[in-house]
Amino acid sequence: ATSGSGDVAVVATQTGGVGGVGSSGASGGNGGLSSLIDAVQGFTTGFVTLIENAIGGAGGAGSAPGVGGNGGAATASSTVTDTTASGLDIQAHATGGAAGSPTATGGDASAFVSANSGSATNGGGTASSSAAGGAGGSGQATAEIISNGLNGTGNITASGTGDVTQSAN
Repeated sequence: ATSGSGDVAVVATQTGGVGGVGSSGASGGNGGLSSLIDAVQGFTTGFVTLIENAIGGAGGAGSAPGVGGNGGAATASSTVTDTTASGLDIQAHATGGAAGSPTATGGDASAFVSANSGSATNGGGTASSSAAGGAGGSGQATAEIISNGLNGTGNITASGTGDVTQSAN
């Protein structure tokens, strides 16, 4: 989205497909992955808000002796360099898909934000990154922020039943 001087807000949300349900002893299908990489852009001399939400698909249920499918992975990544905006709010959120059964694995989630205001002196802003591993099993979560020249606030959260990693630079 583009505006000469007004504020700009762009949001993208994507959800992976749900795995098929197994019947007559078949296992459920795995949930679909969701990946948003620099999916939103905005340009203005006003305030820019860019938000990416990636959600992995849920695993399908299985029919004994089959097992449920694994949850789909989710990745959201936003890299922004802006020298003209008066302020930035850059967000990337990823949620792994739920497992189709207690023995299946929840989807991994990874969220990354890199915000750079370039050489401009602007009003600052926020960079937010959150990741949640899918329910059930051991879905991993990784959230990271890298900020250069952005005078503002960084918010980072990661949760999951598997490995959890958070970092801010």
